[in-house]
Amino acid sequence: MSKSVFLLLVLVCAFSAFAQESKPPGVTEGSLFARGKEGKDLGACPLKNTSVKTDISGFMARVRVRQEFENPNSEPIEAI
Repeated sequence: MSKSVFLLLVLVCAFSAFAQESKPPGVTEGSLFARGKEGKDLGACPLKNTSVKTDISGFMARVRVRQEFENPNSEPIEAI
């Protein structure tokens, strides 16, 4: 049991270090920037909710993160 906890801790730390290095400048966690149809910048959409679900089975861990944002613009947007 302690080996699996240690392995999970190592994986989380490695992922965190990679995620910090690969972020574009000015982008933080929970950021969603909207653009209009013509490519016009519409600004940031505020984060409403974040939920995290983790399933651990042996040496495998599956983490699902769901984030909900609010569109403050009158124009509809599509997030991909």
